[in-house]
Amino acid sequence: MLNVKIKKEKRGVSLYLTILVLSILTASLLVMFSLVSVHFKVILTVGDAVVSFYAADSGIEKTLMDMANPTPTSGSLDVDDDGIADAFYTVTVKSGTSPDCNADNYCITSVGEYKKVKRAIEIRY
Repeated sequence: MLNVKIKKEKRGVSLYLTILVLSILTASLLVMFSLVSVHFKVILTVGDAVVSFYAADSGIEKTLMDMANPTPTSGSLDVDDDGIADAFYTVTVKSGTSPDCNADNYCITSVGEYKKVKRAIEIRY
């Protein structure tokens, strides 16, 4: 008789343990889901970052085509050949005598932008 009484008293503990384990599993799954969703957003913008880098590179190349007198400029690129400018670049040029520039001649900075993603390139010569 005594043995049966002990089993009845311990039966409620398994319910509490089950709720505790399920709560821990639910919390860990929510944390993993939030991490995966953040990484998924980063993966989606990687391609946009490459396009914005190439836009910045185009700005540097256009500026370097006139090596004798580089000037600040801005422009755009048609990425998907639909006739509409998709990526943009802005180039700033600082003289080597400027306190912000420690180059012999010029510091040229180009910032490319595509779908709210910006990448910058700076050269000194």
